[in-house]
Amino acid sequence: MDDVLRSVVEIAHRHLSPKAGAVLREDPDADLAALGLTSLRTVDFMVELEERLGVELPEEAIHAETFRTARTVADALRQLPRESAR
Repeated sequence: MDDVLRSVVEIAHRHLSPKAGAVLREDPDADLAALGLTSLRTVDFMVELEERLGVELPEEAIHAETFRTARTVADALRQLPRESAR
């Protein structure tokens, strides 16, 4: 697990139940919605990602597929151009 994915998992863990967070740590490909990441929690998760990692997700990256798993979130973050950093 690289640093980006590790950060995404750690941040997502705070928005899930302890049991779901433990599942996510073992399987970063686990479906976040199935683990309990509701739409409201997804917004909170996204805001924390942006604040902690110093990035800004463009509107076109904000959709269900991006937030399907921790790995898809990390993949989207890796694709951001350098100028998206605040």
